[in-house]
Amino acid sequence: SFLAARAHEPLAVAAAAALKMWRELGWCDALRPLVSPSELGRLLGAGAMFAKLPGADVSGLLDPSPLARHA
Repeated sequence: SFLAARAHEPLAVAAAAALKMWRELGWCDALRPLVSPSELGRLLGAGAMFAKLPGADVSGLLDPSPLARHA
């Protein structure tokens, strides 16, 4: 997180920098990564899987088996 990356600074300085960054952040900055071609492909693949179209398999998106190693 932002504050963890600035743990070496006094809290007031880090908090002021976080607030400045938050105030300068625009919707385009936050949403641009979500509207990339790769994300669009992922979204379409997930939609195809949920619509049960043949050949659509993004089971890794919903596969909880990797979590079993940490249980």
